[in-house]
Formats: sequence, structure tokens, C-alpha cells
Amino acid sequence: AAEAASKGGDGQGVLVAVLGAQIAAMAEVDAGRGAGGRGRAGNGGVDAEAAAAAAAAAAVAAAASSSAAAVAAASAAASAGAASGSSAAHGGPGDGSADARQSGASRSSFRLIVTAAATDTAATVPLAAVSVTASLEAPSSLRAALQRTVASGPLRQDVLDRVDGAEWRRLCWALAFLHAAVTARRAYGPLGWAQSYAFDEADLTSSLAFAERTMFAAGPGGLSFAALQHLVADVLMGGRVSDSADRLLMRALTSSWVNPAALNSGFSFVPKAPAHARGEDRSAEPYAAVDSDMIDQYRARAAAMPETDDPRAVGLHPSAGLATSLAGSAALFEALETLCPPRGAPASDGVEDGRAAETGAAAARSRSQAAAALIARARVADLVAQLPGPLSPDDVAAAIRRVGRDGRPLAAFAVSEARRVAVVEGAARVMLRRVLALLDGAVAAPTPALEAAAADVETGRTPAALLAAVDAIA
Repeated sequence: AAEAASKGGDGQGVLVAVLGAQIAAMAEVDAGRGAGGRGRAGNGGVDAEAAAAAAAAAAVAAAASSSAAAVAAASAAASAGAASGSSAAHGGPGDGSADARQSGASRSSFRLIVTAAATDTAATVPLAAVSVTASLEAPSSLRAALQRTVASGPLRQDVLDRVDGAEWRRLCWALAFLHAAVTARRAYGPLGWAQSYAFDEADLTSSLAFAERTMFAAGPGGLSFAALQHLVADVLMGGRVSDSADRLLMRALTSSWVNPAALNSGFSFVPKAPAHARGEDRSAEPYAAVDSDMIDQYRARAAAMPETDDPRAVGLHPSAGLATSLAGSAALFEALETLCPPRGAPASDGVEDGRAAETGAAAARSRSQAAAALIARARVADLVAQLPGPLSPDDVAAAIRRVGRDGRPLAAFAVSEARRVAVVEGAARVMLRRVLALLDGAVAAPTPALEAAAADVETGRTPAALLAAVDAIA
């Protein structure tokens, strides 16, 4: 692999290939030690482990290098490693394993787990195509965040047992709830945080470790919540928060949920409705503190939380959920609208007389596009015809003087609005005429803004250029 990569002139390919060979050699030595020091010639399992490691190293080399030569060399090494691994697993030369060597069958018990950050390197595409891929996304709700925390996250049974007393366990739940809340606030967009922050499990792990050392040394009564709140809000969890308003928010959330009251039985992270409210308020029950020393009770409480978060549970106003839902619905319908064909355009069947011929589909698409262009041109021409004549603020002022209404507040307001309407009307007239010229083929080199305006008109949306003109005079 190193020789093939060096012929391609790629130093990085040479490096990863040599590294793969070293990994294979170390795997072979480890396998030999695990076999009790038996010789390699008499131990087919050692050869199989070494060959599997060589194939794994070649796959990693293909994913790590962006050079075509390195990818080809690593693929060849992987194939050779898989074949030799099969030969070693089924026996050496001369023992009837020629069919296994020729078939190139790999060991069914071998697994290679590769973790990687997001990348646009083309060399990772072949590796991903033959792999089972899994994506780990951040939880988007309070329930999902807490379930991950108590299932495979930092809050485990051994953590609950490290310090005696119910106060320690309630403090653990308070820190876990705080971490889940700051993570779930990202789903509310700019209402949750002014910027996007990548909160992770390491923030909660370090907070629990500091709280454990502090409570173990001072005891429940000697715990300094001022110091704990400062370190959690400004260093351990809030250390990645950079916006000044977000830092104030982080401190407020920490002081509200990590305080002496959170160590009391029956504490709720969501305030209950006032006593004079009609009916019994039971919305805060799923967000109450957990009084148990078993991790299963914490998992049950996390699973019992509503699938749709109460905005109050993450420190937001109840109307924040409605605003976020409306924004998400608008984005969804806008995305669906872009997938639909232009209004009035005939559907492209692509099948004539029951035959799914590619030429027929191409012809149908061409007819559909031509019909869509004609419909778009007719729509733009109709809009141009519907535009009123130019509105002059001077004519409006003269008309007001003729009726004897000049000098009044509404007269000045009418003249000001006439100026605004004249600006918008002029911008719309110029834009529609340019779009009409583009559809007629009279524009040789259209700008991206003009193409975007034409696409907006074809789909029945207000062009962004016209909205910008309105915002400029607002």
C-alpha cells in the first residue's frame, strides 16, 4: 500500500499505509501472546487476527486520506488482508483451504467500529457505503435528554451511592435536570439561546464530580451553594456560553434549580399554578424531584415526562411553545412548497403507452418545463398589468390642499405613506419587468438575485428583493 501510494506522489497516503502496517504488526504480536506463545506457523488464529487488523488498517487509511492513490492502495490491501485472513482462519496452504482462499470470505465474527466527525472528504464515501452507519444527535426535548442521562449518561447507580443521604441524590437530579433544560432550550431557536452551544455529557460529569467532592468534604449542611452555582453556571456548564445575555440566563437557571430548596422533598422544577386558579394544577407533577436511591426510579420519572415539553420546564414563557410550533410549521410548508411543481403546470408522467422509456420521461419533463415557463410569464405579465400608476407624493399633497385638509396630522401622515408606497411600487415594477425580460430570454447573464426573484414569482411567493425594499423604508 505504501509503494502504491508513493507512486501516486501522496505523502499522506504513505503515512497512513505505514501506520496501518504497524497496527497490523502489533495486532499480530498481541494475538501471539494471547495464544500462549505458540508459533505462528502452527496457529492459524494469529494469522487471522493479523490479517483482520491489516484489513481494518487499510479501511482506516482509505477514510483518512483524500488521495485517490491512497484509497486504491488501501482497498487493495484490505482485499489482500481479507483473503489471507480467511486462509488463516480455515487452515494453511496444503490443508484443503484453497477454495476458502479463492472465495475471499471474511470472518463473520470480525467487527470494525469507526467513529468520525462530520467530513466532506470523498474518500469516506466508499467506506460508508459498505458500513452500517449510525448518527448520534443531541436530544431535542427535556424527556429525551434526561432519558439519555439516566440510561447511558453520567447519572448511574454508582454515582447515587457515592455519598450517603437523600440530599446528595436530590442534588444529582437537580444538576441532571439543569443540564437537560439547557440542552432542550436549543430547540426553541433564538428564544432559547442567542447563540447555539454544544452542551455535552462532559459538562454534567464535571459538575457531579465537583458536587461530590464538595458535599463529601463539607457534608450536606456545609455545602456552599454560592460556590457551586458560580462554578456550574460560569465554568463547568456555562464555560462554553459566550453571549453576555446568555451568561445572565445561565446564572438565573442555575440559581433557580440548584439551591437549598432543591434538596427538600416535594420540590418541583416547574412552578405550580396560583391557589386561586380554577381546578387542580397537575402539570408540575412530572417535573418534581425524585426521592429514591434506585436508578430505576429516575429512569421511570424521565420516561413519564410529557413528550412535548412544557416551556416553563426550561425557563420559558408558556407562549414560547406556540411561537416555536408556528415557526416550525411555516418552515415545513415552505419546504413542501418548493417541492411542488409550479401552479398550473401539467404533471410529468414520464410513461407513454405503458412503457417507462427514458426518452419519453425526458420529453415529458421538457414539455412540463416549457408549460411552466409559459405559465410563469403569463403570471408576471398579469402582475405588471395590475400595478397602479406611479403615485406622486406631490399629487397627494395637492389633492389634500384642494379639499382644504392640509395642515392636519392625518394630511402629513398621508403624504408620508404616499412616499413609502411610491418606493415599494417602483421597486416592484422594476423587479417584475426584469423577471419578465429573463423569462423572455432577453437577459444574457442574469444575476443570482434576479434568478431567485423569478423562482419566487413562479412559486407564488413574495420575492426577497421586494421584502428588502419594504424593510429599508420601515
